[in-house]
Amino acid sequence: MIRLLIVSYTFPPNPGVGGRKWAIFTQYLLNKGFELHILTKKPSPGSTSPWSEYTTGAIVHYFNNPYPTILEMEPKSICDKLTYKIALLFTKTFTKSNYYDRGVFSKRIIKNAITNIIEKYSINNVIVTGAPFSFLHYAAQLKTKNASFNYVADIRDSWIKGNYFGFNGLSQKRKNRETNKLKLVLKNADHVIVPYKEMQDDYSSLVNREIVHFPHAVDDTLICSRCTAANSMFTMVCFGSLYDGLADVFEGINKSIKNTNIKIQFYTKDKKYGNLIKENVQYCNMVNQVEVFQILSQCNAALFFVNDNIKNYISTKYMEAIASRIPIVLIGKKGIVSDFITSQCLGIFIEENDIAIQFSKLPNLIKELKFNDKFNYEEYTFSYQTEKLIKLFV
Repeated sequence: MIRLLIVSYTFPPNPGVGGRKWAIFTQYLLNKGFELHILTKKPSPGSTSPWSEYTTGAIVHYFNNPYPTILEMEPKSICDKLTYKIALLFTKTFTKSNYYDRGVFSKRIIKNAITNIIEKYSINNVIVTGAPFSFLHYAAQLKTKNASFNYVADIRDSWIKGNYFGFNGLSQKRKNRETNKLKLVLKNADHVIVPYKEMQDDYSSLVNREIVHFPHAVDDTLICSRCTAANSMFTMVCFGSLYDGLADVFEGINKSIKNTNIKIQFYTKDKKYGNLIKENVQYCNMVNQVEVFQILSQCNAALFFVNDNIKNYISTKYMEAIASRIPIVLIGKKGIVSDFITSQCLGIFIEENDIAIQFSKLPNLIKELKFNDKFNYEEYTFSYQTEKLIKLFV
């Protein structure tokens, strides 16, 4: 039996999309006969996650995280905002690298926990996923002293590029420290896996070694057959968070959607643009994975927005639509995502400046699209990637 330890800051019942990937992998690996151990932060009372059902059978170990809780929240009251500023000043003062990294005060806790679990349960394989990126660094430091475990470093987001986790706001000294930490991980890990080709290329250029591409995947057991019924409305669905800076885009949609048969359903907790589109729009509560595929199977298109930060990252949401054989409508900045979708005939791309002209034409544009409903998405499934992942273990 292969015993595996997964270190993930967010893992069910902790909420947050950061726990999705390894929660689903947990079920697939358990079905392969693995003994699975999880090290994650102790959840707050009443915490829930839409991916908890995937984790039954795993042995979960919790740690208490000393990072200020207020810095993991969006402060709203005056008191919260003051507390946030004080906590941020404290964290800046007592750290030398990225003070937004939620593991900066957990070095001893994480190292001791990994060591103890490995020794107690005779574990040979350890996966550490980040962000927080500090966890990846702690494991790399352990690896320099103890080469007895096979270390797989899963870098889910860009560590030193873009504005992720406040990186752009750091001083040059702090940025250099983060870069050095990344290099240590790339040097010491037995395997490094990343979800995006751009990251694969960037990290390969930093250190002369193989970086393995594991694109974002869908749970292929949940995919539904298309069942779009005849409907007078052209229905698009949009899942997840709506990033800042979309006000002009939404105002453009509001002008273009009038007197059309276009309907948009947003499944999101984020209602900040709710007053910008007045017609043919419905805001719905977040749904679980099963419901996502059921909803996709009944709509005409999936609507997504992309800015400069994410224009090159093909995330799970795109693959959910592609696997459901639903055309994609992508609005925003041109990049790897737009090129992929248009070159593979998987949908329509509209640049922000063209919304007023193109948006109202969407039903006809989709109708005229030579949609590629035979696109082979096998490598983007958890079934495929589980087999690929197992090959990395000893």
